Amino acid sequence: MERIEEIIGYKKEVEKLKSICDFLKNTDKYVKFGVELPKALLIYGEEGVGKTLMAEALTIDCEREIFYVFTRTISVKKIKKIFKSARKSAHSVVLIDDIGDKNSAIYGQLIREMNGCRNGEVFVIATVEDKKDIPEYFFDEFDSNMIIELQPPKIQEACEIFKPIFDEKKIEKDFNINDFCCFAQTLTYSDVEEIFNDASRLAVYEGRERVAMRHLITAGLLYKEDELAKEFDLVSAYHEVGHATVDLLLGGEAAFIALFEDYGGVFYEKDCVTKTYHDKERRYIVGVAGKACEEIFTGTSSIGSYSDLARASTLIEDDVKILASQGFEYFDSTELNSPAYNDTLAKKVQSEIQKYFDKAKELIVENRPLVEALVKQLENNFYLVHSEIYKIYNDYVNNKK
Repeated sequence: MERIEEIIGYKKEVEKLKSICDFLKNTDKYVKFGVELPKALLIYGEEGVGKTLMAEALTIDCEREIFYVFTRTISVKKIKKIFKSARKSAHSVVLIDDIGDKNSAIYGQLIREMNGCRNGEVFVIATVEDKKDIPEYFFDEFDSNMIIELQPPKIQEACEIFKPIFDEKKIEKDFNINDFCCFAQTLTYSDVEEIFNDASRLAVYEGRERVAMRHLITAGLLYKEDELAKEFDLVSAYHEVGHATVDLLLGGEAAFIALFEDYGGVFYEKDCVTKTYHDKERRYIVGVAGKACEEIFTGTSSIGSYSDLARASTLIEDDVKILASQGFEYFDSTELNSPAYNDTLAKKVQSEIQKYFDKAKELIVENRPLVEALVKQLENNFYLVHSEIYKIYNDYVNNKK
């Protein structure tokens, strides 16, 4: 079986690798047809997303001789020597893993070597965590369709990608891969490997024979530099449940809620993508719903509430500025730093926040039983996973019918 075919998830990226592999294996066929072949492929993305795995899969499947450039000891002299050998062994591949922030002489020599190779005889594969670490002039050497950005997988793909990590012999029956992936948004394969190892250590320390969902959540929060609460805080519970409740009622998909040890907590929405104006409005209303819920049920406002308002204000202000630049009637002056512009901007942002806050309060008041049911369940483990949230929500909806 080919190595590229063994890559789990990343369907679009895998298809691109297959097409690249074909012209690397059958270069003469493409050259005969008059095709000008690309010189290089760049794969970039944060640590742990699988850049090296993809690069190595391509080098193996393309059946060319591979020349490795070790970036820790890279020099102009070594680059010349490697490319000289690669040209002699053409057709070949030069793999530069984690090229990173190198001096201009290194990049200048790489460009000269790449441009000095005849059509298809030497192909360069480079990986880097952040494309900002590469000089723009070197980035321009790559055809636009020869650049692959790898991001942490979406939840649906993550379920498939992360599944091999969890040994069925070591995992409790309460484990649900979809629930975990809803919690583990933005995490990479290597992140999840480390979390499972830490969770396993917690289970062994407690004398358990298997890793439970609680161990994974505890270890995952610690990995994200948060700590699961040991005591229940009512204000924090209402705050996070307020976000989740309004998100559910407005058609979002609540993914995870947790309370932290030093008060506060977190609410995740599943694969949050803002495509329409309706999505933006939901985002704003959900953003201020924590404060609204706190006020309704406890009569207080936490520090988290003011942080939410600050975030919402910034987002709304950015949107209002865009509308104003297009000629809308929000401003007496279009000059950004004028008093008239800033005064009108502040009033508009304030009125928008008040509108969204009022809507959040209205939804929470109308659906108090849902809020109370979520808070009651949250009191058990100090976190709620996706399936728990939706069981409560679906029961509530069915009881209202």
